[in-house]
Amino acid sequence: MEIHSLTHIAGMGTSHLEYGFPSTHSTTAVAQALVLKQWLDESDMSDTVKVGLHLLLIIATSSVVFGRFYCGMHSSLDCIGGVITGYLIYTTRSLFGPSYQVFISNTSWFTPLSLTVVCLYAIHAHVEPAEDNPAFEDSVAFISVFLGNGIGEWFANTNGYGHSTYFVTKLQGWEWYLASLLKYPLGVGMIFLTRLLTKPFMQVSLPPMFRLLHRVVTLPNRREFVPATEYTDYRNSNDKLDPVPSVVDLRQLQQRKEDAAQTPQPLPERFSGRHYDAEVMTRVVAYAAMGFVGTIVSPIVFEKLGWGLY
Repeated sequence: MEIHSLTHIAGMGTSHLEYGFPSTHSTTAVAQALVLKQWLDESDMSDTVKVGLHLLLIIATSSVVFGRFYCGMHSSLDCIGGVITGYLIYTTRSLFGPSYQVFISNTSWFTPLSLTVVCLYAIHAHVEPAEDNPAFEDSVAFISVFLGNGIGEWFANTNGYGHSTYFVTKLQGWEWYLASLLKYPLGVGMIFLTRLLTKPFMQVSLPPMFRLLHRVVTLPNRREFVPATEYTDYRNSNDKLDPVPSVVDLRQLQQRKEDAAQTPQPLPERFSGRHYDAEVMTRVVAYAAMGFVGTIVSPIVFEKLGWGLY
């Protein structure tokens, strides 16, 4: 059996694409695992099911953290830092989560407005990296989903869609398992549909709006982003959905990777330095909408269909 040696990403002429310290994938995996562990501990499942799910959590989290190190994407220090950061995020959530829920439960319009202002400022204040890399775009996505989640919870509490009052359907036995299988493709499909509809609309409407605002005020702009006054057509090639490769293409893809490991490749267009200012708000609106749909729209649909939320 032929075993191919690992090629570190730094050897492919794109070392600046490494995220560095800490490993954000490790951070996310650990934080999510701890939240799910807490949910499992508080659930009324049988001990056997709990043990099995805990083992799955350990395997999944370990594979992410170790995989980042094994594949040469991060150093051991990066992964350790990511694990510690994930634990700190979980601890912060445990300490301030109840206060945040009280804030979200406030039916005043001050709640979504203040949440929007804070999230937009966090995006604006994000440090500019020394070299162009996806860290900023990933941060925008995370912050925007958080924004959509918060507005979704506020909307639910304001309009009588609270989890403890509206979602009352409880299925048992095979009906619960069948509904669970159906919820996943429908929920994911709704989120993908939101993305597909939102991004093209924002790509068309935002640049003219930005140009109009430029006449009145000076809009903030990041170093790597081209302002709307300097371009006429905006179609971000990164927003296209790449096709899933067929099994028959895997050998060809492997050969391309081996060739790339031997020959330095030009930087992908995504990191060539030409970004558009409309990309930021497009991503904000699209991911906030996806967070909103995942938080409240899809659960309402599940309840209307008689599948229940839990």
